[in-house]
Amino acid sequence: MRRIFFKEEMKAAILAGKKTATTRDHQKALGEWEACTGSYYRPRPFAVINITENDKNTWAHSLAHWSDEGFDALEDMHRFAFETGLNRYAKAPELYYHVFAVVKHLMETAK
Repeated sequence: MRRIFFKEEMKAAILAGKKTATTRDHQKALGEWEACTGSYYRPRPFAVINITENDKNTWAHSLAHWSDEGFDALEDMHRFAFETGLNRYAKAPELYYHVFAVVKHLMETAK
């Protein structure tokens, strides 16, 4: 199964049912993905998500949807972006906004 990686904070938001969208600098295909944390070589899957929309958008669009991105406040999204380097998206010529639903939760395993 295809994998999509999230930071630990975003994993917690997904498992809590708070995160239903993710912004990426490249488009992910529609359909089911194994949501993981960790590295490419040591993925730790925690859920299966189904990407239902993958529209081309802007950083401003993502900021306007901070709640769907899993944050309690816009300021929290700004802080997270600055601390993790995602603020580079502010200068990206194009971004992709992916809406998803959790299909199932998985027990974490190291592969």
